Amino acid sequence: MKKILFPTDFSKTAQNALAYAIDLANRFGSQLLLLHAYEIRTTASTLIKMESYIQDDAERDMAQWLQQISPQLKN
Repeated sequence: MKKILFPTDFSKTAQNALAYAIDLANRFGSQLLLLHAYEIRTTASTLIKMESYIQDDAERDMAQWLQQISPQLKN
């Protein structure tokens, strides 16, 4: 296994599953790819205004989550 794709919603359940994915990746020397996707249901004009805020929030959440799990990751 060379790569493991791990979709996440940052929930507690996802954190538990990530611990398993990290262990699996470490055991097989695999690259672990984290994916967070979201859907916004709104009008185009509102979306244009909100897009940068949503992107900033998603990046901040991912950075915080990565900081929490980084001790478990091997280089």
